[in-house]
Formats: sequence, structure tokens, C-alpha cells
Amino acid sequence: MVAAQIFFVEGNSPAEMEEYIRGIKRDGINTILLRVFQNRGDRPHPIAGNKRYPGVYFQTDQAPVITDLLKPIVEIAHRYEIKVFAWMSTRHCDWQLERNSSWRDMRFNPRSGSLEYGESLDLFNHEVVDYLVALYRDLARYPIDGILLQDDLISRSTEGYSPSAQRLYYQKFGKKLQPEAMYVLNGDSLSHTPDFWQWVAWKSQYLLSFADTLRKACREVNPALRFSLNIYYDTLYSPRNALAWLSQDLSSLLSSDLDYLFIMSYHRQIKRELSLSLSQTYSLLTDMMERLSKSTSQGDKVVMKLQMRDWTTGEPIPFSELTDFLQIFLRNSKVGIALVPYIRSPTSTQLLRSINR
Repeated sequence: MVAAQIFFVEGNSPAEMEEYIRGIKRDGINTILLRVFQNRGDRPHPIAGNKRYPGVYFQTDQAPVITDLLKPIVEIAHRYEIKVFAWMSTRHCDWQLERNSSWRDMRFNPRSGSLEYGESLDLFNHEVVDYLVALYRDLARYPIDGILLQDDLISRSTEGYSPSAQRLYYQKFGKKLQPEAMYVLNGDSLSHTPDFWQWVAWKSQYLLSFADTLRKACREVNPALRFSLNIYYDTLYSPRNALAWLSQDLSSLLSSDLDYLFIMSYHRQIKRELSLSLSQTYSLLTDMMERLSKSTSQGDKVVMKLQMRDWTTGEPIPFSELTDFLQIFLRNSKVGIALVPYIRSPTSTQLLRSINR
């Protein structure tokens, strides 16, 4: 897979969008990851004009429809033999939180010792699951090639304490889910008890089971559909921390029925978050790729994401830096590559030529 993750489809008309897709084809892209959701603060696709309210870009009765962008993009892309993966959110559906605040997850504040409402949907609530299944089934009715689940399919270390989660936890373990028994607060330092590790392991399996529920529901509608998930770099770099912070478990993900795992290996983000130099970041990603090659024979289900723009400055990253990090990924001949975000430029064209050589 050589993919372009598209935040905004250039063009205000079908003809302009076709020219944009034609340029993607010339660059050697064989798959596009198209954003089909919009939350508060997200910039609309140009064809949507100034419609900034939360909603989706495909026809459904389950959410506000901003405009049906997916239909013309699939038609155009398929004419140029480009696959389309619809990139869609799960827990962050602002339009639904505005309709039904009781569907919010609950998180624990270790410092105050109290539970608070979060800003994401509660996936332990069967009504939320039923809603998302219906929404995704509508998405699967399009002749798309795949679905990419947004990086919100996680549960952070203090999330997951809703009444629904507490009931399910009790059914599983025969004991109450007690947030105060999960953490040890020592000044500014927060550590975890054995009960915490049992809980996050259970959460990680629950989230993976939820993803499989979506996959099966969508396959009933579109049997050829490929299903994929965004994975944080922490999941590969520091599996134990990723389990604690995100409820993501690498070994379970690799052995799952998901068709692709998109690893968000954004080198400048890693550099900033871990306070590394570029050379140290290069070494870290090299080690991550070596670990990946040893951990699984299913390297062909992994897609590494190459960061094309600096998230802080908004500036495109220079070619020389991009090609250095791209070469780390290309050493593993099985993995796919995704440019994030895809930027129409000589730099992208040059990079893609080196991939397709």
C-alpha cells in the first residue's frame, strides 16, 4: 500500500476534484484515506463551503450530513484505479454528544477523588455500540475499499468508569470497579496498582472486540471491505505504557482480524514529545522497525505513516529529512507507506518515486 491521507480534498467542483485525484494517480498513490467526519474545530473540506458544524460526509440518518463528498470521490478514484478507505471517528462524535450527553464516558480525577464526565462516547454503553454499528453500516453501503478507524478508539488511563463499564466489569470479575483502588498518588507522581493492570488489559480486549463488532457488521453489508485501525507510536515503542495510557496492546492487535494497522510514526511529533534530537529520533524509529520485524510474520498488515508537515508550525518538512526517515520504513519490504497529510508538491512526487522505484 502506498497511501495518501487526505485531510482536505482540493477543489470546489467535481472537475477540480478530478484534477486533484488525477495528480494523486500521477504521483503513484494507490490508496487514499479520506476524512469523512467533522468535529468541532475541524476545517471543512472545500466543497462543503463554510459548513463548520459537526457531522459526516456520507449519506446517513444517524448523523448530520455536511455534504456527500464520499460518493463523487469514490467514483473518480475508482476510474483511476485508486482504492478509497473512509477515515472515520468512533468515540469523538461531537454531533452525538450534543444530542445525548448521557452517552458520555466518565473519567476519574485522582487528585479530587471524583468522577467527571468526559468528552467522548462511552463504548461500554450498548446503546452507543448499537448507534455506531448503524452509522458504520451506512458508511459500508458505499462501494469503498476499506475503513480506517480514527485514533480515538482508545481509553486513557483514567477513562472508562461509566455505570455501563462498572456493570460489565462486575459481570466479568465479580467485584466492583473501584477507581480509588487503581492509583497511588505521591505528590505529582501517579503509579498504578495490580488491579489497574487487570482493568486496562480488560479494556484493551473490550476495545478490540468492539472494533471486530464494527468489522463484522460492515462486512455483512460490503463483504470485500478491508478494515483498519490507527495505532499510536507508543504501542510499538513502549507497549506497557501504551497499555496503561491508551488501552492498546500490540500483540493482540497484530494477531487480530484487522486487515491493516496504521502506525502513527510521526517523527517530528516523537522528537517533540520525547525531547529528542533528530538523530536520536532516527535511532528510535530504527529500533521500532527492528522490533516490529521480530514480533510478527504479518508485516504486510502494517502501514507506517510518514509525517509530511510540522504539526506546530504548519510548515512542510524538507525533502532531505523526509527521505531519511522514509528509508527506515522501506528497509522492511512488507510494510506499506502513508503520507500524512498528502501535500501536492514536488517533494511528494519525488518521495513517491523513490517508494515506487
